[in-house]
Amino acid sequence: MTAAIGLMVMGDGDPVPHKQNRVAGWGHFGLSYPLTDAWAVKGQPDYHYGQLIDSCRSALGGEALQGTVGLSWQVTPRFWSDFAMVEDLTADSTSDVMLQLLIGTKF
Repeated sequence: MTAAIGLMVMGDGDPVPHKQNRVAGWGHFGLSYPLTDAWAVKGQPDYHYGQLIDSCRSALGGEALQGTVGLSWQVTPRFWSDFAMVEDLTADSTSDVMLQLLIGTKF
């Protein structure tokens, strides 16, 4: 299980500093459940508060909620790979669907 919550305090923005929120919140909560020694299923919602005030673009001015589901494959004790699909759970706030492939190793 993973969880995080935070606040982002922003300085003056270059394009539209008068429309920028000074503080924006974000958070996530993730769960992983082992299916076998090598495979695990994962799920995670992510949230962030809008960056701009009164923006006509919901991707910049609106809140965003994304959901991620996927599988993790432990190839060897030091090498792993994640396959995931990320979906926009609030209309037009982020990309509709995104596919993700991660490859990692432990040093």
